[in-house]
Amino acid sequence: MKEGWETKELCDCLSYIKNGANIKQAKGASGIPITRIETLSGGEFHRDRLGYADIFDPEKFEAYILDDADILMSHINSKAFIGRSVIYHKQGNEQIIHGMNLLRLKFYTNLIYPEFANYYFKCAYFRNEVAKIRKDAVNQSSMAISDLKKISIPTPPISEQQHIVEELDLLSSIIEKKKAQLNELDNLAQSLFYEMFGDPITNEKGWSYKKLNTLIDENVITYHLDGNHGGDYPRSEEFVDEGVPYIGANSLNNGFVNFSMAKYLPKERAAKLKKGLAINGDVLFAHNATVGPVAYLITNEPLVILSTSLTAYRCNQDKMNPLFLRAYMQSIWFESQYKASMKQTTRNQIPITQQKKFDFILPPISLQNQFAEKIKVIEHQKELIKQSIKEVETLFNSRMDYYFN
Repeated sequence: MKEGWETKELCDCLSYIKNGANIKQAKGASGIPITRIETLSGGEFHRDRLGYADIFDPEKFEAYILDDADILMSHINSKAFIGRSVIYHKQGNEQIIHGMNLLRLKFYTNLIYPEFANYYFKCAYFRNEVAKIRKDAVNQSSMAISDLKKISIPTPPISEQQHIVEELDLLSSIIEKKKAQLNELDNLAQSLFYEMFGDPITNEKGWSYKKLNTLIDENVITYHLDGNHGGDYPRSEEFVDEGVPYIGANSLNNGFVNFSMAKYLPKERAAKLKKGLAINGDVLFAHNATVGPVAYLITNEPLVILSTSLTAYRCNQDKMNPLFLRAYMQSIWFESQYKASMKQTTRNQIPITQQKKFDFILPPISLQNQFAEKIKVIEHQKELIKQSIKEVETLFNSRMDYYFN
């Protein structure tokens, strides 16, 4: 806590804390919306994730109708999300019922500014306190209201609380605006594709179609055989802290590879692998269990090792630009194509033999290359924005630490 601040237990600051109404929600129902755990997903209040139970008369649940600046907190959830909170801001004359498994908190406004409390609930100190009172079961965790009420909260003057909220709100808004810019650039990239190549479904530009195996190098489709089928798939005990990156489908993020999710194999062990090796410029496709994510591999490493869930496509550069290939594989047309060929056993998968039969439009390579150059400019702008977001997030976190940790 910031030096000099007084603290009180939550029980001394709360005018109200209670679980929600026990209402059985039903798919396809309508009426007055009801909060549920999913409503708090991602730390935001999601109106598109409310439940319904064909309740049309609010009188019976009048005591459970949310008020502006109520705070909702998850107290029955998976371990990571216990204590997650969201502040509710009423829109117009809407009525929303407070449902089960979420606590509703109201503060004495002469002691606690609700927005200040909501920021406090996101700080490391509070999360650590929640971890101390959390009771873990097999499938979910919970915390008792009586234990929560004993956790301390800082109580600086209301005017100071409001000033802190203004500062943190400003930083949060900058981050959100920059993230919106990233979305706009993603939309621009999609628009460029359709502007230059048309809709792959209708193919109004009349491009010829080619099978994937005619557009890639001979050693192209590179993938891992698992140990049950004669492959040399690495075992969990072989991974080390440093070495050759090993990635799975969870590393594919928004068209690129997130290496923070990578594991590593010793170079000597990686040198013995004959399958599942990717290089800079390959296009990766998740084809097993998690099906659909695509990424363009950018790496300074000589090799990257793929899990059994990934396939690498190595383009014949005279026919197919890899950035064009990635954009095509992110289209609705390609999604409908791979879903039609998906084999469902115990989990979704698309065999390699089936992947080789994928159809691709084939515009002139010169036009593909023009598209790729424009995409590189967009990606450069995105990287600058991402770096800016990191800097603002670092400042935001430092201010949170200064005030609360």
